[in-house]
Amino acid sequence: MEVTYCYITWHPISAELFSGCNVNGIKFLGTARDDKLCMQNSGVHVPGGGESTDIDFYGKLTTVVQLLYNDRYQVFMFKCQWFVMNPNRQGSVKIDHGLLSVNINRTWYDDDPYVLANMAKQIVYLDDPKAGHGWKVVQQMDQRNVYAIP
Repeated sequence: MEVTYCYITWHPISAELFSGCNVNGIKFLGTARDDKLCMQNSGVHVPGGGESTDIDFYGKLTTVVQLLYNDRYQVFMFKCQWFVMNPNRQGSVKIDHGLLSVNINRTWYDDDPYVLANMAKQIVYLDDPKAGHGWKVVQQMDQRNVYAIP
């Protein structure tokens, strides 16, 4: 865990970095920690809300940032590696029989990697042998609360 302090105007803001967290009962882990496990918890999907086009964002969680305001209010943000989802850009997205595949070797929004944690939905990336190396099929998951008792 890394702690960073900064002051904006007269109000103190502190930031703590974490490798994972639970958001709305869903366990998210950063890729550094997630790569060591057999289950994936780092896949992130944020539904698009653009003005002209609704492009969904798909990526992998790298770091969880907790911002603390006046030691009382907190906001969790996800720092993500976003994959190119522009359908007009060759070699970034494929849709085959209703399955979405993304090229994880092509990233975008490297200068703007943050999203509010409560906006993110968890997804899983599966290898796409048909598309080749670097391509992953996006698998939407039913959000199951870790605190739910079967």
